[in-house]
Amino acid sequence: LGFEGDHAPGNGTPDSVHLTDYPRVDPAWRNDDVIREMTRLRRLVEDGLAARTAAGVKVRQPLRAAIVSGLPLAPSLAPVFLEELNVKTVEFQDVTGDAHESVSLDTNISDELRLEGVARELSRKLNELRKQAGFRVEDRVLVRWDAPDDADAARALLAHGDHLASETLAREITRGRNGAAAQWEGELGGASIWLGVER
Repeated sequence: LGFEGDHAPGNGTPDSVHLTDYPRVDPAWRNDDVIREMTRLRRLVEDGLAARTAAGVKVRQPLRAAIVSGLPLAPSLAPVFLEELNVKTVEFQDVTGDAHESVSLDTNISDELRLEGVARELSRKLNELRKQAGFRVEDRVLVRWDAPDDADAARALLAHGDHLASETLAREITRGRNGAAAQWEGELGGASIWLGVER
């Protein structure tokens, strides 16, 4: 029986999970209303993502609002919709005539929203650098950066530094180039920036 010290299964216990039947679902557990709501939610999210693609706006870029032409979502599902589409609010409008449910997006990106989107890109890039450097998931790191004062990336680092530190496990985010275990230089937020991480 496997490794030394394993005990034989008790009465009624199968020798292996691979020799057992699939579990049977109690029909009483099925909730058709929940299934319908989840199916609708999935369809609305797909419509919203298609609207993002058509507008050329990445999912990492937060938007102010999504407008759903249709009935409101259940209160427990609205936060899922917001997170999946990366929008701050959802507004519902009545469907008129024979129109089908649809999702449109407010694609006017304020400076605040743009910087939040750049901060998400910075977080992704810094976590890539952590991996390149071979750091463990729990390692606290020092983040270094260099960019022009007026660059969106510089402004995002200053505006969202605490959030970025939390997302990247940075004990400090400091300006200036220095030795780094992993570094990257390129365009982010429409301007050139240098990033580096070290323990």
